[in-house]
Amino acid sequence: MRKSRIYVYVALHHDFKKHVYFQNLKMLLFFLPLSFSVHKLYNIKSKIDYILLDNFGFDTNGSFQIKVKTDVPSTISLFLVNKVEFGSFIILRDDSLKSLCNQHIADYNFTSNLTDIKWSVKILEFGVYRPIIINCQKKKVSTNYVIDVNYRNVDSFLDYRDEGMASNYITMSLMYSSLTIAWIYNIYLFPSFSININFLLGLLPPIKAISNVFNAISYESCRINDYVSNDINRITNAIIFIYSFLTLFFIGIAANGYGVLQTRFHFTQENIGYLIISPFLSLLRLMLPLSFDTNEIIFKSLYGGLVFSIYLVLLKTSISSLMKIHDLATDIVVSQKIHFVIGFGIMSYIFLFCWALFKIVSFCCELDNNIEMFISEQIEFAFFTFTAFFYFFKERYSGEVSSSPGIEIEDADLYMLNEPTNHDFIFVSNKS
Repeated sequence: MRKSRIYVYVALHHDFKKHVYFQNLKMLLFFLPLSFSVHKLYNIKSKIDYILLDNFGFDTNGSFQIKVKTDVPSTISLFLVNKVEFGSFIILRDDSLKSLCNQHIADYNFTSNLTDIKWSVKILEFGVYRPIIINCQKKKVSTNYVIDVNYRNVDSFLDYRDEGMASNYITMSLMYSSLTIAWIYNIYLFPSFSININFLLGLLPPIKAISNVFNAISYESCRINDYVSNDINRITNAIIFIYSFLTLFFIGIAANGYGVLQTRFHFTQENIGYLIISPFLSLLRLMLPLSFDTNEIIFKSLYGGLVFSIYLVLLKTSISSLMKIHDLATDIVVSQKIHFVIGFGIMSYIFLFCWALFKIVSFCCELDNNIEMFISEQIEFAFFTFTAFFYFFKERYSGEVSSSPGIEIEDADLYMLNEPTNHDFIFVSNKS
């Protein structure tokens, strides 16, 4: 297909029109005054060659506004690319960037020696696009960029890919509520086999259901009002943190044998480790998703890799220790219990690893939010389903019931006593 050249008209504070050149861009843009929409603020200080802004799914006649302020006069250019073009754009070398900057399509191709710039743009073709700002300074100097970005669609402030997020969260909340009812019913059905860890793990599905409800409220508020209130945001983050902390901590102590091998909680080295590392790992969940800011990616990657590795090492240590004990166990009841706990620990390890791997892949592939949310929620729900499989039908760890034959009594004399407690006792004496 022949390459096409498309001009984009934008407006600047200095009241003159500006043309920006696009290749392979199948859309037309025209100047349009905008109201504020989904708000993203970037503050970057660097000698960077180009700045990647967040992508957005625009409906037909969607729009966006970008304001750029710099501390020194700057020569920058705005490009808008779709998903296909973005893949080739991020691997551009310095000479390719210079080539883009030197393509003089019109006299107003660049914003030269300005510190306050504004682009207001209307999208006439449905699609996912990413604004990219190129630094066309001949001599790169450390510059502080304050970039204010506002996206919106005609009937919503949400990315069109996020329109179904609220209903998806409500659906998942109902699924977790159903699992909660099944969990409570199971405890009621087998009260003699209920153990402490079963009650603790049973707290997680309802907390997750509440968390999903507040996530749905946040998306709906953002869709209608272009913002989420501070109270809703704080409550949502608090619930997510509590849920993440309790999930990680309960998984850890359960994999260490609490409830099945130990009736009381002991501050062992592993349990203390789970108690310390779980809050730090829970904070990582509040840091997601990542942006394309290099410093943020490096910090969160190092932080996440460190705390997640520590947690997995603790989990692996618990499993390895129980395996050694299992090899030495001679009692069949103890052996069955250890085998049960090891199975739960291995399952938890696999699910946590898969969840983390999926988060990495979704970021690298820039997966759509609705797809990422659906798969992530399914992984978590599958984990609780398998956990229910382990802790429902409690005979799986009811080794207290022994199948050994009882004592057979033959031809015995019975003696009745009324002392010393004034209750009747029966003493059995076998004849010799």
